[in-house]
Amino acid sequence: MTLSHVFGRISRKSPPLFLKARLRLELLEDRTVPAQLVWTNGTSDGLWNTAANWTDPLGGPSVVPGPGDYVLFGNLGSNTPCLMNASSATVDRIIMDGNYTSTFTLGAGNSLTTSNSFTQYGNLVMNGSSNITTGVAFYIFGNVSNNPGFIATPTITTGSNLEIASGASLTAIVGFSGGFDIDSGGGVVQDGTINVGNTAGVIGTLTITTPFFDQNAGGVTHVRAASTLSVLAASGSSSPPVIEGDIFLGDSPYIQGGATLVTDMKWLISSGRIEAIGSTPNNIFGDVRIFNSGVIEVGSTSAASALDFEDGSLTIGTADPASTVYTFGYMYVYAGSTAAFPAAASATTFDVVASGTVEVSAGGTIAMNTMRVAAMELHAANGVYGAGILRTLGAATIGGNLTNAGLVDFGGVSLHTVGVTGNYRQDSSGTLAMRLDNGAASDALNVGGTADLDGTLDLAGLASLTTGQNWNLIFAANIPFDFASILYPDSALTWARGLGPPFSVSK
Repeated sequence: MTLSHVFGRISRKSPPLFLKARLRLELLEDRTVPAQLVWTNGTSDGLWNTAANWTDPLGGPSVVPGPGDYVLFGNLGSNTPCLMNASSATVDRIIMDGNYTSTFTLGAGNSLTTSNSFTQYGNLVMNGSSNITTGVAFYIFGNVSNNPGFIATPTITTGSNLEIASGASLTAIVGFSGGFDIDSGGGVVQDGTINVGNTAGVIGTLTITTPFFDQNAGGVTHVRAASTLSVLAASGSSSPPVIEGDIFLGDSPYIQGGATLVTDMKWLISSGRIEAIGSTPNNIFGDVRIFNSGVIEVGSTSAASALDFEDGSLTIGTADPASTVYTFGYMYVYAGSTAAFPAAASATTFDVVASGTVEVSAGGTIAMNTMRVAAMELHAANGVYGAGILRTLGAATIGGNLTNAGLVDFGGVSLHTVGVTGNYRQDSSGTLAMRLDNGAASDALNVGGTADLDGTLDLAGLASLTTGQNWNLIFAANIPFDFASILYPDSALTWARGLGPPFSVSK
């Protein structure tokens, strides 16, 4: 019996109430009308495939959810665990509402499909090669994780966005399994937390394939020690990942470091914080240009670390060149820490462009092909953005070439030497700021190749300088040109280039 047959027999008259009730039961029994089914766990066996565990609050029969049904966990139901033990199930949508704080588990190898959305509070655990496919969005308001006790990799595939709300979490831990895969047809929006690996020392692997990945300001991503997060472009057009929150690489209470972030989306735009932790080098891989208008920290004031960038380039301080707003970024390389661009000797074309600030603590190292400290530049459409600053706080090494069109500043408490293993070039807009003290003590720039000078040398005296002193400032294999101007702290000082290196000043 179908709805058209019934209303055909009674013409235009409304059916009496008893007939409406009877017809509804007949239709539900025939499954021609979808039901709203609430998880009650009526038998207490906790199994999805037990019909008596489901109730229709409108009086329909207890049946296992099927195509077209609305599945509800929480309100009106039982706050108890549910194991989906069917090999496959298709429903209209699933709502695990805010009253559900228990756990819904997909059995290993089982498949769950929703024609519409999946809204998740409470806990969702995916065993083995289980998979969830949604016709539209997947909303995470609770905690979603894979089960590390299984070998295979679970998958979530969404027809549109996967959204991780503030206070929610997505966790990928390996154990015996291959990790966790997310394939989003719309994009990933993160306001909550992504954990790759856990604080107990278990590593993780999470692969996200998506047209776009937006981590908003409140979002936090932990890629724990030896764990890997891959953000890969979906087929067709993809937008660059946008990071406005925090990404911590290598943080773990046990062995630290060795975390890897991989992306093939060409650009990664960060106005948040990327922090590398642990003595084992962390990595950012992929043919990617990183635009950092936030903060990149390698190590901390209490512990050294290392961060290796591979096969791309890093820009400190600028946003997307098509943007109308330019901001200033920072990169800190703490004592004993290393930022390498790249670490692999086979890739030697990685450049660092700084129109923000790069600060290197004593004993810190930056290694790349070329660092360009940018000048104050004028973008035709978008106005002025800032000059770059490379500031060293102690003896440091620039592994590669250094081009200064902004400011190279010897800072910190102590006088120190900065080594440049390649060539040093200073453009007409560049300034080199160095300090002098009594006892012929000074900062020094030690260049392994050629020092091609122009622009300004800005000298500061740390004390009232006495006569009869000579300060050697710049050492290089070759110095073919001189500064255009020199700012002295004392009118009695003279600049003596001499016949070759070093360049010095005397009084």
